[in-house]
Amino acid sequence: MVDIKPFIADKLKALADVELSFFRGNRRLPLICITETANSSEIVINGQDRVSRITVQLDVYAQSAAELEELAHSVNEKMLGAGLCRSFCETIYDESIPRKCMRFICRVDEVEKRILK
Repeated sequence: MVDIKPFIADKLKALADVELSFFRGNRRLPLICITETANSSEIVINGQDRVSRITVQLDVYAQSAAELEELAHSVNEKMLGAGLCRSFCETIYDESIPRKCMRFICRVDEVEKRILK
């Protein structure tokens, strides 16, 4: 079982601060929060994971709706470029700050430590 969160954080760190959870106190925006929502074995060989299917949720926060849309577009480009596929996207405005919830799916070769396309 591979932890893909550090890989994703590295891909996104140039766009905004990246965290594993959203702290409602003092926060610096824009912010991207990473949550792994699924990680399952897809191929097992000799009792070892060979390929895992992973789903991550990225919650993107920004000061304004315009900034949010621009950042979400950049996040999407980075994730697609890294080999993940977007499976869900929703903009949420009924909170105190604008948020876009984005989910991405990928398959990871556990032996080669690479994302499969």
